[in-house]
Amino acid sequence: MVNKRKFVDWGSIEPLYRAGQMSLNDICCQYAFDHQNSSVWKLDVTHSTICKYAKDKKWSKNLANKVKDRIQEKLTTGLTTGCGQNDESVIESASEEPVKIAIGQRARTQRLLNDQDNLALELRENKENLDVVIRVKAFKDISAAVSTHHAEQVRQYHIDDTSDEDKSRIKVSRKSLNE
Repeated sequence: MVNKRKFVDWGSIEPLYRAGQMSLNDICCQYAFDHQNSSVWKLDVTHSTICKYAKDKKWSKNLANKVKDRIQEKLTTGLTTGCGQNDESVIESASEEPVKIAIGQRARTQRLLNDQDNLALELRENKENLDVVIRVKAFKDISAAVSTHHAEQVRQYHIDDTSDEDKSRIKVSRKSLNE
């Protein structure tokens, strides 16, 4: 029985080599796995054989960056197109939470400003009543905590929902409490 000469399947090695994503060892292992049942192709190939052939054929690994860019592009577009959403719907979805937070902040700010106005009026009318002074101090503490929370949300979501009218009311209210 005559042994037939087996050849290296360079067509399967070239794309792996040129893509630059796998080490030579990984390419050799992949080649051995892919050709384990072959009666035509060699079952294994060495690092030096691949390097020599790649040099002779002037293969370069110049595709590595292009492959990485394509992977990133597919992953990025896959986030939106894979879930069936276009850019507009992704933007709309991402903006919903900050809008809810801003609306909640406005409502809390309005309630706090109204309560602050009522306490300031009560304090002016009855300066001798210690209960009012204690309530004003507690209100100041609550206002400071809410303000800190609002500031953190504004920083986190890049929103500034305080209208110019509210800003001027806040200044006036603070001034009247200090009187």
